Amino acid sequence: YNAVKERKDAKVIELCGKFPGGPLGIITVHEDTVIHMASYTEQDKLVLHLLESTLPSEMMKGNDVGNTILHEAATSSKLVEAAREMLRRAPELLEKRNIYGETAIF
Repeated sequence: YNAVKERKDAKVIELCGKFPGGPLGIITVHEDTVIHMASYTEQDKLVLHLLESTLPSEMMKGNDVGNTILHEAATSSKLVEAAREMLRRAPELLEKRNIYGETAIF
């Protein structure tokens, strides 16, 4: 969590390699994964790097309100490239709804 918030990409990547779940390991009380937090903090390059080691089927995982990594990426114009890559690899993310019935583009 701290490495993501402090924008220490190398440390985030190192830790993802050591812990279960890697980029999809839960790091907040709201069940946000490393990729959720990297998206939330608008770290496009880190998100793109983390996606490289994530299977498309794993990208559907939501946090405690059902927001996927695409829901988080869609909130920022700084994550356009990351959102494109998410959709290229897992187009079904576009249809995934959170507990409020919202898709990433509402």
